[in-house]
Amino acid sequence: MERAESEVVYDQGREVVLAVLLRMDEQIRRLEERVARQDERNAAATQLSRPTEDSTSSPPGRYLLLSKLLASAK
Repeated sequence: MERAESEVVYDQGREVVLAVLLRMDEQIRRLEERVARQDERNAAATQLSRPTEDSTSSPPGRYLLLSKLLASAK
């Protein structure tokens, strides 16, 4: 809200100021909840995209060994 808009609200009196403040407070709360949910989704996505210990510790030779066995069988 720009200063001029704030002055118009202020000039309308206490009840209007309170109504605007309460509405803004509700909007802020909803946005905070949305950001928190998005942060949770981002954290979950990050966990899913990280390689697990199993995938990083298992040797890549499993497929290499299979391809060598298949090649030697020809």
